[in-house]
Amino acid sequence: MSPWVSTLLFLGLAVFLFGGNIHLFRRMRQRRREAWSTFAERHAWRFTEVRNPLPLLPSRLEIEGHVEGHRITLCTEVRGHGKGRHEATVARLELGDSAPGSLVPASEGLGPSIRKLFRLKAKRDLSDAELDAVFDPERTSPEGRALLRDSRMRQRLRTLHDITSRFFLADGVLQAERRDVPEDAAVLEAFIAPVLELGAALDARRA
Repeated sequence: MSPWVSTLLFLGLAVFLFGGNIHLFRRMRQRRREAWSTFAERHAWRFTEVRNPLPLLPSRLEIEGHVEGHRITLCTEVRGHGKGRHEATVARLELGDSAPGSLVPASEGLGPSIRKLFRLKAKRDLSDAELDAVFDPERTSPEGRALLRDSRMRQRLRTLHDITSRFFLADGVLQAERRDVPEDAAVLEAFIAPVLELGAALDARRA
């Protein structure tokens, strides 16, 4: 086979693969757009899409609305660097005075620590030492620790933990994240529901 033929075959294969990637990327972007817009319409919230000027890079999606007087946003953001770089879906519920101080995980990560906390028997109160082992003592307020002594709140926090990669309560905002971008409105519903339920419980607790 002559060098010219080999080069043409290589170029043809490259064009085919590039075209296939563009097709898959456009289908993925369409699925995301349809899921997010459908989800927003169900709640009478506003959906926007900001196209990335660079080719084969995803758009930024954002949903904004209000629930019981609280502003809520749901958007895509980029997390990490290098091989750890990934898209995340971030929900923020602005609770204002309904938020009891702050509840921030310790630096070693929320997952293992919070699971250890919820394995403790509910029949006894958690000690300050146990609470400090789970959450950052410098960024978690006494009001935030009080939530963990409430069995009903612990259950809601556990539910939120089960469907998120990270969540915290700080500066009057409840933030929850997952390490992907849903392409199904039902998945978005399942992600946002525990956030709204915890927000409603905090409202009721303050009333």
